[in-house]
Amino acid sequence: MGFVLGLVLAAPIGLFVAAPWALTHKNASELERSYGAAMIGLAARFQAPQRLPDAGPDAEERGRQAYSASCALCHGNDGRGKGVFGQTTFPPATDLLSPQTRGRSDAELFWIVNNGLGFTAMPGYAGQLRDADIAAVVSYVRSLQHAGR
Repeated sequence: MGFVLGLVLAAPIGLFVAAPWALTHKNASELERSYGAAMIGLAARFQAPQRLPDAGPDAEERGRQAYSASCALCHGNDGRGKGVFGQTTFPPATDLLSPQTRGRSDAELFWIVNNGLGFTAMPGYAGQLRDADIAAVVSYVRSLQHAGR
């Protein structure tokens, strides 16, 4: 009986207090950030392709063009996540030069760009870009990381 009474009392608190707070807060706690990063890594690691498609000889230039057209608005021209829209989303756009992003494999980055990330503003580009172009974007992101040391 006590358990049922506890559920009856907890339901309105969860519905009218916790749920709205969870949907409107704009600052992720360290726990939320860590959990999100771990789940992204887990999904990307298990679902990423074994090998990336060949991006071709002009990969960095095609990657730069695709990045400028599709990614820079959120991640910024320099990849630091400070693009026009990147700071207005929740969670904010990823800093592509961060140690965490540098630590992801090319296949993981390919999977993220290809599929997007649920519950974030990161869309999947499988419908807009060919696999070779997504591989070129990954190559360009690596060049940004190298330049931004």
